[in-house]
Amino acid sequence: MEKLPPAASQPSEGVKLSGEVVKELSTALGQHFEWLSSASEAYLTPQDINQHAAFQPAVVPGTVTQLINHQETLSTLDHLDHWYRTDFSAEPDASAKTLLRFAGLLTFADVFLNNECILQSRNAFHAHEVDVSDKIKPNNQLYICFRAIAPALAKKQPRGRFPTRLVNERHLRFVRTPVLGYTPGFASPAKLVGPFRPISLITQRQFLLKTAQINTDLDKDAQGNFSVGVLSLQISLKDLTQTHYTQGNVILLDAQSDQEISRANLSLHQDQDNWVIEAHLRAENIAAYWPHTHGNPKRYQVIVELQNQQDGVSRRIGLGEYGFRHLERVSEHSLELRFNGVPMFFRGACWTPMHPMSLQTEAAALRQRLQMLCDAGINMLRIPGNMLYESDLFYALCDAIGILIMQDYAFTNFDYPDTDAVFVESVKKEAVGFLAKHGSRANLTLLSGNSEVAQQAAMMGLALDQLGNAIFDDVLKTLSLQYAPQVPYVNSSPSAKGIPFHVGHGTSHYYGVGGYMRSFEDARLFKGKWIAECLAFSHVPEDSSLYQFFDNAFVPSHHPRWKDAVPRDVGSGWDFSDITDFYVEKLFGVMPAKLRAIEPQRYLEYCRVTTVEVVERTMSIFRADATAGRAALVWFLHDLKQGAGWGYIDSLGKPKSAFYGLARACQPTTLLFVDEGLEGLALYLANDSAETLACQLEIALMTADGQQFEYQTQAIQLKSRTVERVDVDAFLGRFVDSSYAYRFGARGFVATVAKLTAAQGNVLSQKVYVDAVLTQHVHQDVGLTVSAQVIDEVSYALTISTEKPAYFVTIDAPNFVLSDNYFHVVPGFATIVVLKSDAPQTLHARMRAFNANKTITIKQ
Repeated sequence: MEKLPPAASQPSEGVKLSGEVVKELSTALGQHFEWLSSASEAYLTPQDINQHAAFQPAVVPGTVTQLINHQETLSTLDHLDHWYRTDFSAEPDASAKTLLRFAGLLTFADVFLNNECILQSRNAFHAHEVDVSDKIKPNNQLYICFRAIAPALAKKQPRGRFPTRLVNERHLRFVRTPVLGYTPGFASPAKLVGPFRPISLITQRQFLLKTAQINTDLDKDAQGNFSVGVLSLQISLKDLTQTHYTQGNVILLDAQSDQEISRANLSLHQDQDNWVIEAHLRAENIAAYWPHTHGNPKRYQVIVELQNQQDGVSRRIGLGEYGFRHLERVSEHSLELRFNGVPMFFRGACWTPMHPMSLQTEAAALRQRLQMLCDAGINMLRIPGNMLYESDLFYALCDAIGILIMQDYAFTNFDYPDTDAVFVESVKKEAVGFLAKHGSRANLTLLSGNSEVAQQAAMMGLALDQLGNAIFDDVLKTLSLQYAPQVPYVNSSPSAKGIPFHVGHGTSHYYGVGGYMRSFEDARLFKGKWIAECLAFSHVPEDSSLYQFFDNAFVPSHHPRWKDAVPRDVGSGWDFSDITDFYVEKLFGVMPAKLRAIEPQRYLEYCRVTTVEVVERTMSIFRADATAGRAALVWFLHDLKQGAGWGYIDSLGKPKSAFYGLARACQPTTLLFVDEGLEGLALYLANDSAETLACQLEIALMTADGQQFEYQTQAIQLKSRTVERVDVDAFLGRFVDSSYAYRFGARGFVATVAKLTAAQGNVLSQKVYVDAVLTQHVHQDVGLTVSAQVIDEVSYALTISTEKPAYFVTIDAPNFVLSDNYFHVVPGFATIVVLKSDAPQTLHARMRAFNANKTITIKQ
């Protein structure tokens, strides 16, 4: 096995070393930090700071950004120096190693321990471990100065080969820091500064781990099933006790039961002061790692055991939990992936920080958010290059619960200096730091060198043979292959064999439906296999959120306060509310400008139902054509500002309407309606599970007054991990013009309902399809009724029925998470919605349909 370069940060996040004590210096754990801002280079060392300087309480990990409320100051934080300080105690021990670990410092940081500079960091994505064994005292003082980066950005630099308007500071291409704060089209201008990742004091009395790499794969057994786990391991460590080890084993344990599954002998040899440990293990009858939509994200504990037979010394090193899965790229020119041999519909969203000012999320809140995504059927998240690498906890939780990851390295749109040796070395350290911790995770499914660099170059007119950049074509590709050999790598997203943003090959950013205002037929024609971005709209939050954003006042959608949050391409004469308006008019035949002027509240309702309709219909089209494998990730998950941004979840953490359309199209077992024009209305039955399902399928056509125009039911066998097509006309036994494409006369029905019931009687999926233009005729009352049942102390089940078709039924239930919203209900087909809260509370909610004036109060 080739010798690995030194890791840039702590290796695997799950490594447990005997004799190690880790003390996190965190305000949440009682550590007191203070913070002071000053002019750039006003103080060069801690001794220079005026003893009467007014330090203020700070939060660590966190940012200066979260501590300031004044918008003008936030936008100029990069012009100032920011000092953090804290006092901490320690126990100096000559027999131990004492380290200070800094997991992330934004951005130019000078670190002083007891008035001595111990570290200078110039890359926000670097983690550092500093040996302070000979500097530590019983009582210590730590200062960190975050230097202004504006002077560096103002320096004269070589001009890039192409410009970008996405980022408003062109010299940021020379500085490794998040571009958030410099992207006026969709994010706050607040600059991010501070110790945004944990600071830890580490005392090690046994081992110093230098590098650790574990790679897993899944091989076929004699019967052709993926059940043979393959593990390769290489570790370099120093034993502080000078123990001489003679033999050892790598041991595989079941992560739930601690039962030993397999073991293999280690290869041991010394390289100067370090032990180099290598092993290769093959284990039979291994349960494959699956995303949660397709099975169990099974993981196994990996342990290294070192022994000295002469004196009986035995040491164990826990290396964390690992899954076994096999990724296969079917074609070099197509991102058609097989996961454990299975073509899969990867679906989800591009992840954005839940709290973009602090970059912090409590563990419980993060678990809750990821569980909400699981419940929505999302099985993949992309970390885009114009964001930042997420926390270790984020990757660990996604791995544990079965959410797959597409990871862009944190580069976007710039012509990065690939001939600058110092810059390239910094990039290498950054990449190795990420890969050493997360490259071996079973949920890491695709690596991309950047977001939109090749696209930007091509759109600015560079020749196709000039689009390359050695950082992405060579450096990151080589490191990715070395540290994550099972994970496919693409040099950029989007990327293709020819024009990088032509969407038929490679990774694509598909905005045919969306920004380019194409019809649903364009989505049906589109055959791209890996849609890394799609379906970006100005999504309108719920009224309850809007009133919090705007101080309990109604702010119309043309007001500057509203427009501040609406995304736009800088330099364009339109914004993404115009895109939403286009589809309002296309779907409903109304004039958005007139509606907005006369009925501003009703206009917002139209916007909400439009985006939920467009998202659900388009994702259904993508999934229906995913039998050979496909990915579709919406842009993006969390709003970065308060208001009608791209986020499917608003800045308060509340899902917007489109989130529910996404969720309905993403469920592991679900029904998908697709209007196929002259081929009629098609119903696609998706089953991601490993089991064939014995089901009963019902399809009915409903009239405007709630009568059944046609009805048919059949028993079916829904095969495992398939998508099967049912022709609605054929299922009903005669031509009914199910898509109303032939138009031989007036409509005989207005809605089509399909219901899939398991043999045990539980409803697996129920969907209603209706042409949106038919949903807007408002009645005083459509006969909606609801009954609430207590499931447990934090959950309720609502059973919703109606006398006439009720369209886009919305439930407003403060402090509850809903399993569905913005759904249709027709007579004879009741809908059940589950409501969950964090803590026991009385249910008080309201419900209304888009086509009814009456609001129903729900109490329990």
